Amino acid sequence: MDYGEILKRKAGALWSRGEKPYEYRPYGTWAFVLSSFAFCLILIVWFGVSLFFGVSNGAFFADGGAPARAFKETLDQKRLGETTGRYKARALMLEKRKQSPFWVEDPSW
Repeated sequence: MDYGEILKRKAGALWSRGEKPYEYRPYGTWAFVLSSFAFCLILIVWFGVSLFFGVSNGAFFADGGAPARAFKETLDQKRLGETTGRYKARALMLEKRKQSPFWVEDPSW
């Protein structure tokens, strides 16, 4: 008998000592899967609720105020102001035309 065989036997004896045959338990597996799913769901709900209340209370902003506006929001505000100004001017002109239709020029021509 060579030393390789002896080492294999000794190593095999270390790992197989007191070994019982494996028994598959389907209910245990399902319990593990469902409890893992429930734990993940609890974490997701917890994170979502904390995120919602953190944003609604202003906790994500260091100074407690409103966040800095992005360039697109600023541009949209500018365009909204210009459009509102045009509508106000048009409304004033139409008001004048109602009062004296012969003296105010029609801008649609």
